[in-house]
Amino acid sequence: MGQKKSGRPLAAKLDSAKILRSALALCAKSGVAGMTLRALARQLKVDPMAIYHYFPDRTAILSAALAHAYRSLAADYRPIGNATHDVTYLLESYCAISGKYVELMIYLMGQRDHSLLPLENFNRHLLEAIGRQCENADEALFLRDVLIDYTHGYVIAARYFTRRELLSANQNYRKAVGLLLAGQKKVF
Repeated sequence: MGQKKSGRPLAAKLDSAKILRSALALCAKSGVAGMTLRALARQLKVDPMAIYHYFPDRTAILSAALAHAYRSLAADYRPIGNATHDVTYLLESYCAISGKYVELMIYLMGQRDHSLLPLENFNRHLLEAIGRQCENADEALFLRDVLIDYTHGYVIAARYFTRRELLSANQNYRKAVGLLLAGQKKVF
């Protein structure tokens, strides 16, 4: 019989990045409600207590997962000065990420106290671009809220589209954003 070597194993079985990847996969498969610490531990094939070494609770894992999922949102955004182009670019970036993590997006929609730097930057850029079309800050806030609500609905619906329907829906989404931006002066 071979002797066990003392000390730590050479390769760590668990780390925070592995936990986050598994949490994101579990959210996609089972929804945020299905992403429990026990389910996560089962997926990682570890004792549930091992996760507490990296994260204090489920909320901390979900916050880290949100930060990880949206980390690249608007990171390469460079405004060109055309409000319709800039707003569409930002919203499509948001759609692309949210489409991968629909369940997390829905969870985020229900959170009032999440402040994530990528989302704060996105929101600031979006409001700035929309503001170029509006007469005052109140109009810009209203239009931003309408566009974000429309975008959330679109992302949720898009996960049920066939590939062919998605191509058409993407064109219609762009067209709707353009109409909302162009028609906003008629609303106020």
